[in-house]
Amino acid sequence: MAPVLTATPHANDLAYAFNVTVTVTVTGTVGKGWLALYPGDATFSGTSSMNWFGNEQDLANHAYTGIESSNAGVHIRCGGGGTRTHFILDLIAILVLVDLSSVVTAQRSPLDVASLASTPRERAQHVG
Repeated sequence: MAPVLTATPHANDLAYAFNVTVTVTVTGTVGKGWLALYPGDATFSGTSSMNWFGNEQDLANHAYTGIESSNAGVHIRCGGGGTRTHFILDLIAILVLVDLSSVVTAQRSPLDVASLASTPRERAQHVG
């Protein structure tokens, strides 16, 4: 089964060798506020990953951010005048972007479905 991606990378994220997709959970919030995740080598863009609007909330959201290959990490920033929270990051996936444009491939041939079948019976069904 192929992996399912639930986040679409932004154009800026494609500049990073590694990207992470996480579930961000806030708990025990105080006041109105926000939490932002962004690459460790980047400046804060002003976009939050999670927002809350009162005390003692438990909320979760999906976030996606790049990580520089020099391992600059990820910044986590909390804001909103006098606010605070506990937070949990659950790692869903680490995505590695690979540039295949320079890969030299052999001459392409039609897919031989019979060779992919794992049993003699499956192979026989594809012959003919």
